Amino acid sequence: MPWKQLPYSKVLWLCLPILLLVLIGGTLAQSRGALPSAAPRVDIPNQQAGRLTYGTSVTGSVSSGSPSASYSFQGARGDLVNVQVVGFTSNMTPSITLFDSAQQPLTVNNNDVFSPITGDASLSWFLPADGLYLVVVSDANGQAVDFVLRLDGRPEVISPVLQPDVPVRVNIPAGSPVQFFRFEDQPQCFSTLTIIPEVPDFPFTAHIRSAVGQSVAILRGGALREDRVTVPPDTGLYEIEVGAATTDAAGYVVLVVTCAENAPFCEGAADLGPVDIVLRGGTIPSTPTPTPTQPPPRQPVVTRPVVTEVPVMTDTPTSPPPPVNDCGGFRLSSPREGLPNGGITVYWDPAPSATSYQAVVVNNDNGMSTGASTPAGTTNVGLDVSVATLGEGFSFTVQVVALSGDTVICRDSATMFREAPQDPTPFVPPPVCNGNTSCDEGETYELCPNECPAPPVCGDDICYPEGGEDSESCPQDCAEND
Repeated sequence: MPWKQLPYSKVLWLCLPILLLVLIGGTLAQSRGALPSAAPRVDIPNQQAGRLTYGTSVTGSVSSGSPSASYSFQGARGDLVNVQVVGFTSNMTPSITLFDSAQQPLTVNNNDVFSPITGDASLSWFLPADGLYLVVVSDANGQAVDFVLRLDGRPEVISPVLQPDVPVRVNIPAGSPVQFFRFEDQPQCFSTLTIIPEVPDFPFTAHIRSAVGQSVAILRGGALREDRVTVPPDTGLYEIEVGAATTDAAGYVVLVVTCAENAPFCEGAADLGPVDIVLRGGTIPSTPTPTPTQPPPRQPVVTRPVVTEVPVMTDTPTSPPPPVNDCGGFRLSSPREGLPNGGITVYWDPAPSATSYQAVVVNNDNGMSTGASTPAGTTNVGLDVSVATLGEGFSFTVQVVALSGDTVICRDSATMFREAPQDPTPFVPPPVCNGNTSCDEGETYELCPNECPAPPVCGDDICYPEGGEDSESCPQDCAEND
């Protein structure tokens, strides 16, 4: 069934409720039996390499004498691993590096962008091969600190692939395990995954991961009509993990992948008409992965959803529930298509209910980020996104958040590439009234009267040659015989 075309100018991202789900167990699905909710705790007293298994936690420390702590684990090809480090010391800036069996680094992270706390880091990765892997923890500033580390993992999940412009209906019964799907970017456009609950207040959750396993977005429904994530072209295959937020919740959601300009705009499931494609997602295997001598039977990848005769839910509410907050036309307006190397100004359209805003830029290649907050009434903020701040990288996400008090009410983001060659020279804004008693570039008497001299005033009985006064321009102050 082809997806209806909508003018791109109308897509204001008005219907994007995203509430971050932050769990000490990492970003893997752990509810409804997917992974154990409690794990044995292992203490490794010295900074020697310790052996870990999935679902375990360790405490450790680093210092100037032992600047890093190493832990190894056995993994299988296709496993999704998640490592999370939380510092016991308030000033810790943890850094995590994952190495393969050849001691080559796979990924590094020094900030958990999905966590509201500071002093933590988290990374996720699909393992490329069977073997022994190494996790190294350090402090980015070389401080002596204590921390707790948790390792989670789950085997590869064989899941169906969503086809472009083909909406599919997913049944999520109460207490059921999470389901997995995949979609591939479209080479000719930015691709948007839209998730529409058939009942707007159904509290579903969705976790989107990139081709290498990095978290792209964590969504929670239940407030507005739809959620969406947009990814750039030529970035590979993405994984979708979808389920209910609570064990007693049940409902249906519709998944559809389109070019960004054709994404549905604030439409409920009933507006789509009958959705004949009903799809069951992949689930985490309940049995251990067989040894290499007994390879598991691989299910064929579903390349096209199977049409099934099932009754379509049509008992939608007669009117949508009133919105919790008013997002109005809130959206990220700039930048959306490219990130320079240096200073930028992030602009957004206001949300009527917002009391403050946050803007964050994340380097998707190394996890480094920078951001700033501003009160309501201001719809832009300047940020330094140079290599000196974010490190070298290719893919970046710019995100703006509207808050009412401490509650996130609206969110919009765009993923883009670095535009200009990466210049290691950091962006330094011109000084304005920095209190150094000298009149620096960018400072004027009007802005900084305590640092910059007043402009000359002809007739004040003071001859000011440095300001352009002389006997011709101001004879009353600069008489030739004085």
